[in-house]
Amino acid sequence: RRRAPWGGTAYVLLGTLPHSSRTRGVLAESMDQAHLVEAMDGVLRRFGGTPRIWRTDRLATVIRPGTKDVQATFAPVVKHYGAIVEPCPPRRGNRKGAVEAAVHFTSGRWWRPLSAKNPEEAQLLLDRFLSGPGDARPRRTSLGAKTTVGELADAEPLLALPALPFPATITAVRPVDDNATVAFRGNRYSVPPGLSGVTLELRHRLASSTLEVHAASGA
Repeated sequence: RRRAPWGGTAYVLLGTLPHSSRTRGVLAESMDQAHLVEAMDGVLRRFGGTPRIWRTDRLATVIRPGTKDVQATFAPVVKHYGAIVEPCPPRRGNRKGAVEAAVHFTSGRWWRPLSAKNPEEAQLLLDRFLSGPGDARPRRTSLGAKTTVGELADAEPLLALPALPFPATITAVRPVDDNATVAFRGNRYSVPPGLSGVTLELRHRLASSTLEVHAASGA
């Protein structure tokens, strides 16, 4: 979504369980494969499990362009979660109607009035919105009885998630502040003096507590 309240573009991954229409979302810093993996893990953990089949758009980070084949670099991710990827067929919008409906619902009810000052605040508001008004949407069972998205979703069988996310490596670029620290996800990390104003590359492996800080020189 362009023109985020805090400036720039907000990358929001939405996942939807098509039977119940339960939707969960995660804001990511970019659309590269590592950030996609991290966001997908966040969506699945908000569901409390994973479906057996992941139906995705033909994202170049997931599907080899022009084919139905999963990218070689993404196949280990699928295996890690015990799932199967089925790309959406081209020009078959009805095959992902629940997803498109969730996108319209979330865009209109959460994104348009959003006034968050940063992505972290936006994530909190998104979680509250999707687990509140999102799960409270009325539905009917096959017998016509009244129910809600949340009640239908609570009865859906999902596979258990692995204890740790797939160990993808997140990379980010950050400038060094005047106090010789770099900011990353709510924390500040010290670097050697003399680097003020220099841009450094940060590398974080999911499920690890270690952050690597790399200078252009390779140090």
